[in-house]
Amino acid sequence: MAAPKTFADISDAYSAQMQKQLKAPSAFVWQVDKDVPGLHISQPMKLPSKARDGTEKTSTNRFCMLELAPGDFVQILFTVASGVPDKECQAYMDLSDRTLASIKVNPPPTTR
Repeated sequence: MAAPKTFADISDAYSAQMQKQLKAPSAFVWQVDKDVPGLHISQPMKLPSKARDGTEKTSTNRFCMLELAPGDFVQILFTVASGVPDKECQAYMDLSDRTLASIKVNPPPTTR
C-alpha cells in the first residue's frame, strides 16, 4: 500500500481538478499560513455560478486545506455572495483571515 500523500504531493492535481470543476478563470494560487502549521490558503477568486432563476452570478471564494497529517485533510471554504461591493468583500476576506488565525491544532495523543 502506498504511503499517504501530503498536500504538497497533491496540490497541483487538486488545483487543476477544482479549476476545471468550478470553471475557475485561473489556477489556484496557494500560500502556507505562517502561524498555523499545515494550513494552505488560496488567494480569493471570483467564480461563476448560476442562480435558481438562471441568471449568471459571481461569488468570491477562498479555499483552505488544513493538513492534519499526510493523507488527512480538512477543507474550509469561505464564500462571499455575488453583489457584495468590493469594499465589503475585503472586510469578509479580513474576517476569514482572523477566523483562520484562530485555528489551534492539538498534537495527536501519544500512546503508551
